[in-house]
Amino acid sequence: MRFSSVFNPRSVASVILRGWWRADTGVTVSGSGGVSQWDDLSGNNNPFVQATDGYRPLHEDNGYQGLPSIRFDGTNDFLSANGVASFFTGNDIPWVFSSLLSVS
Repeated sequence: MRFSSVFNPRSVASVILRGWWRADTGVTVSGSGGVSQWDDLSGNNNPFVQATDGYRPLHEDNGYQGLPSIRFDGTNDFLSANGVASFFTGNDIPWVFSSLLSVS
């Protein structure tokens, strides 16, 4: 399956899209392989960060189905975002989408 265009998160109004994170770009990885910062690609400047090495999820270049991935250990890994409480106000409904596409 081949798509003729690639979705650009900036094409969605910033009042709708709060953030856009991809595992294949905008990821700052420490020497131990942990993610210290995951940049927001929406243009809204909402990066996720983790200062403590032991709490950082791992970045995998060849993760799930051979694609870049951020792997949380399910125990103590987490990323924080400044102002995350302001992401969702009033009647907002948070949605998280994950997409794995194979282009052939």
